[in-house]
Amino acid sequence: MAGKDSREIKKLKSQQHNYAFIDGQNLHMSVKNQGWVLDYKRFRRYLTDKYKAIKSKRGIAAGRNPLGSLSS
Repeated sequence: MAGKDSREIKKLKSQQHNYAFIDGQNLHMSVKNQGWVLDYKRFRRYLTDKYKAIKSKRGIAAGRNPLGSLSS
């Protein structure tokens, strides 16, 4: 029985899905303040290679809304 459980755990781990949600404005300003230019394709590849991110989303919130006040 223990062998079956460990196989199921390994299967679940292999099916793990990681998503990267990027604050676009924060990323842009941080990179700009350092005087760097970000290669977005390489950055996406880095997220995939390092964190196994299967999807990445970059977004910007309109205005200066505190967290939690954005309507969905």
